[in-house]
Amino acid sequence: MSKIIKIPGWELVRVIARGSRTTIFEGTHTILSDRRGAVKVLNNIEGSDDQIAFLQTVNTLARLQHPGIVPLYEIGVSDGMMYIAMALVEGGNLWEKVGHGRIWSAIDIVDFVQKLASALDYFHEQGVVHGALHPKHILLTGQNNPQLIGFGEYPPPPNETCGNQIHLAREQFGEAGHATAQSDIFAISETAFWMLAGMHPYDGAGIHELLGVKNAGPTMSLPEGPENLHLALNEVLKKGMAPKPDDRYRSAGAFAEAFAFAVFGQAYRKQPFQAVPMSADNQRPAKKWWRFWS
Repeated sequence: MSKIIKIPGWELVRVIARGSRTTIFEGTHTILSDRRGAVKVLNNIEGSDDQIAFLQTVNTLARLQHPGIVPLYEIGVSDGMMYIAMALVEGGNLWEKVGHGRIWSAIDIVDFVQKLASALDYFHEQGVVHGALHPKHILLTGQNNPQLIGFGEYPPPPNETCGNQIHLAREQFGEAGHATAQSDIFAISETAFWMLAGMHPYDGAGIHELLGVKNAGPTMSLPEGPENLHLALNEVLKKGMAPKPDDRYRSAGAFAEAFAFAVFGQAYRKQPFQAVPMSADNQRPAKKWWRFWS
């Protein structure tokens, strides 16, 4: 029988999502009845060091305010489990939108990337690194504005990489792996590629191949487009996802600016494309095909 979870001050209505280490519930505050929230329960935080690190990170986030982050209401411990109560964002996440066929134009993505970059740069200035940025950690408001969750909410267990590995930069792999602001630059670049292409720039690589593949750079490229729009975008994305952190853009805002220039500095129109490998001689051929809307 599963354990009944009770969180002080919250009536848990239903499960929104489950992960290997967390469960997220929709909840209603028992006193502020008009307040609905998402209550994230962390299952495997053990030991005083982990708890202290977790509390320090979340307390830092709670003091900061930015339209690109989901507001935090409270944190606490109940029956040995740590939890975070935050605002309920009902627009779903980016993974669901793209996975269900949402068509993003390059112009839409420029605006989206600029908002993501603004949030990342703000937190980097405060000394906070996300470290696990991927589409399921990007929630969407009713106006499709991005709000981030998952900012270093817990340290990974020993010898375990935190986050979905296909989205991680090469420096985050292995026992000595760690995330820096440049890791987030990689992640926002990879996310922009994914929104344009509908698939990852390392498509086809298994988990055991990922580190080797990411040492060499993306295996996929945006296909040929009108007025060579794809060439400018490919260069921006390639730099953002460079294997070496020092070769990437110095800030998320710098990436967003280069991405916008690549789009608005070229003539473009709506037209479907097909995918091609990054290079014909030493990269794997595409296993899938996608469309890129400019």
